[in-house]
Amino acid sequence: VGFDDAAAHRLAMLGMHQMAEVFAALEPRLKEAASLDAISQTLGQGGIPLWVPLPMMERDTTVTPGWDTTSDSLAARLAELLGSPLVLLKSVSVAPGTSAAVLSADGVVDRAFPAAIARSGLDWRIFGPGDDAALVKALSSPSPRFCT
Repeated sequence: VGFDDAAAHRLAMLGMHQMAEVFAALEPRLKEAASLDAISQTLGQGGIPLWVPLPMMERDTTVTPGWDTTSDSLAARLAELLGSPLVLLKSVSVAPGTSAAVLSADGVVDRAFPAAIARSGLDWRIFGPGDDAALVKALSSPSPRFCT
């Protein structure tokens, strides 16, 4: 249609918001959360927050709008703001220890992800098919620590 990368990026985040509305309509424990306070409040009430990124990310200068930044880098930024490890669920298996740069070059994560990880210093891990037991173990840990 001819619009620029910034418009495409904003539209993609609006699409994420629409999907959050769909999921929240299907499952009453899921609550849309557009801020760190809303995430905390939802968790405090025993709900499950569904992050809608546009309100927080629209003016965040660490997030470069465009095709290189997808939900991978947005999730990394949210984890950074929360001071939390990052867990990404993917449809492919990833060998533990594979670098963010290699995963980006292989198309597993977006092109902005390696820089987001380097900037934030996040502990992170990707789980794929067959990693169910490892995911449960990581999420059950009071303080999960993992890095590739």
